[in-house]
Amino acid sequence: MNRRYEPLAAHISAARWDESTMRFSDVAAIVGPLPLSAFKYPAWWANSISHPEAQDGWLAAGWKIASLDLTHERVTYGSGLT
Repeated sequence: MNRRYEPLAAHISAARWDESTMRFSDVAAIVGPLPLSAFKYPAWWANSISHPEAQDGWLAAGWKIASLDLTHERVTYGSGLT
């Protein structure tokens, strides 16, 4: 488990919308510096329980990555996605 991402789960769980778009810098402000792979590879943001950051972060909150923009360093989390 990567408890470092639990504050991210708490943050997006508190969202009052079905979607929440964050800049990578906003995510880093919550969990600490993101690894370089987060800026380069969409796979880092995978909605997979085998991915510790996802498991303890957005998936733990019941959210999934709805969209990802590596060029502009933005991620959109969506609730209730299947």
